[in-house]
Amino acid sequence: MLEQYPDIMQTSHICEIFGWKPNTVNAKARNGEIPGRKIGKHYYFAKSLIIQFMTSDEPELSQADVDKVARLR
Repeated sequence: MLEQYPDIMQTSHICEIFGWKPNTVNAKARNGEIPGRKIGKHYYFAKSLIIQFMTSDEPELSQADVDKVARLR
């Protein structure tokens, strides 16, 4: 899953995966809705944590987002 992405992803990668806009990704990271870390002015995301987030039993995603992720598998 997500083999084409680096181990440490940037906001642009998360936008591609979920189909969100950069401001949405950054807001979700800032609010703790998705696992990410701000370093300087940018957010970074560990691929392993994003996969764990995507496959958890209680995702904080809308059904449309879950459907998008399912198509990536």
